[in-house]
Amino acid sequence: MPLATSPLSTWRRALLRRAGGALLAGCALLLGACGTADESGNAHLRLLNASPGYASLDLYVDSSESSSDVATGSAGGYVSLDTDSHTVAVRRSGTATNLVSTDRTLAKDTDYTLVAYGWEGSLKTALLTDDEEAPSSGVTKVRVFNTATDAGSLDVYLTDAGTVLTDTSPVASSVAASGISDYVELSSGSSWRLRVTGAGDSTDVRLDLSGLSLGSAQVVTLLVTPSDGGVLVHALLVAQGGSTTVLTNTQARVRLVAGTTDKASHSAVVGSSTLTSATASPSVGAYVQVSAGSAQALDVRVNGSRLATTTLSLAAGADVTLLVHGSSAAPALAVISDNNRLPTSSSQAKVRLVNGVYNLGTGLSLTLDYLDIASGITAGGASSYALVAASTGSLMTADAGSTQLCNSRHWTDSLTIAAKSVLTLYVLGDASVPTCALKKDR
Repeated sequence: MPLATSPLSTWRRALLRRAGGALLAGCALLLGACGTADESGNAHLRLLNASPGYASLDLYVDSSESSSDVATGSAGGYVSLDTDSHTVAVRRSGTATNLVSTDRTLAKDTDYTLVAYGWEGSLKTALLTDDEEAPSSGVTKVRVFNTATDAGSLDVYLTDAGTVLTDTSPVASSVAASGISDYVELSSGSSWRLRVTGAGDSTDVRLDLSGLSLGSAQVVTLLVTPSDGGVLVHALLVAQGGSTTVLTNTQARVRLVAGTTDKASHSAVVGSSTLTSATASPSVGAYVQVSAGSAQALDVRVNGSRLATTTLSLAAGADVTLLVHGSSAAPALAVISDNNRLPTSSSQAKVRLVNGVYNLGTGLSLTLDYLDIASGITAGGASSYALVAASTGSLMTADAGSTQLCNSRHWTDSLTIAAKSVLTLYVLGDASVPTCALKKDR
């Protein structure tokens, strides 16, 4: 994972102190090759696309295109701007609509990186100043920027490969969503191990990658970026004034939902990771981290008999539910993608329905406080997530035509739909005696 050598702003400050015209001209050419204009006194701005929701973005300054086709995980070249207030906008590449537009005041002789982050429909920007003084040889300055807004507050560790997290402290603690830590100085090298955990919980590992390179006399920003599942994270390592390195999670999270009839025994192994060894249906298991990949070995058994599906494709950072449903004598497997990203509104929750009922003969519907949430969900299927208002004392029902299979009054007198939560109602087992399980996934 090569990194750029010297920060551009450090180069520029050194050049401006030199009076030699020939040397200045030669170094100006070098700066131009790195994507920065050479006008003395100007500001310099580039766009970094850290958004998984937009494959390519354009940068506009005062309605003029300044940088185009900046792909996710990469940065465009620097553009030279007057030291003034500018309207800085980001657009989906090739379109005429601003996704976000902000007035920015830029200082002279200063480099900036405009970071675009967030999912489609909720793009945000942050302006980072690229003028941190470079450390001495053999040292790297590192700070953390948490753009994984679904993941919550995070701790970031940089250690050698064998260090146990309980024996060390994070280099950045409790970095909130959209928060940026202070710089810390670390020894340069190519064998750092990066681990990101939930704040205050070293056992809640969201990212674990070895062999990270930190360049000598460099200033870098480690951006924590979101995953499709919403809980695991990826990262970008951005050298001040230099290159960007994509750090992709190698894991996914998978759980087994045992939904067959007759209280059958279920087991499941993905790759070398055991989800469960002997779980009686009906039950909803916990997520287990497993290796991501296009053809992970899968061994799911009901009462000792192996199901026909023997491989599983898992995207890095994904959350997946393996739903085993039907009769215990002839079970079926459904692979369901889980979107555990949090609602963007602080007053809403996400709710969906999963149908694991055997011998029902019709689809299921879901209502919350007499409002339709989902309908026509067949066995082995999951509804889309619905955004609902947070509430207390709610009533949730699941119905098959005129037959009510689930009523929240049967398991609680006062159902609470908490704000910023993700809920799934599972309906499992035989249609004559179904089991209803409302689970808080986030």
